[in-house]
Amino acid sequence: MILLALLLWLLAINAITFATFAWDKSCARRRAWRVPESRLLLLAFIGGWPGAKFAQRRLRHKTVKMPFARQLNNVPPWQILVLGCGLILWASSGMRDLNGLVTSVFAQEEQRPLPRRFGPGS
Repeated sequence: MILLALLLWLLAINAITFATFAWDKSCARRRAWRVPESRLLLLAFIGGWPGAKFAQRRLRHKTVKMPFARQLNNVPPWQILVLGCGLILWASSGMRDLNGLVTSVFAQEEQRPLPRRFGPGS
């Protein structure tokens, strides 16, 4: 279930990233307002890096501007670092079961009834 959700997320974010690069390329040709580079890098960082690299090569977009290309190439090491830190924290918390992690994240606190201060008989 979790792997399916992760796969769907990666497919969606990569499609969105590719479309955003294509939109930015279109805006560049028309000399219209462009998508900020920070937004393109954010999309790459949250999982759209393969879509960003595919768009960069396929559309020949953002290939000459070296600071951006270098930053885009630095996304995977940062992703590995963040993922590694997350896994270390997860492992040190004692929850080795993925289902336990999901239920602890989405579990709600137990609802306790409010004390009867102003009810009948007070």
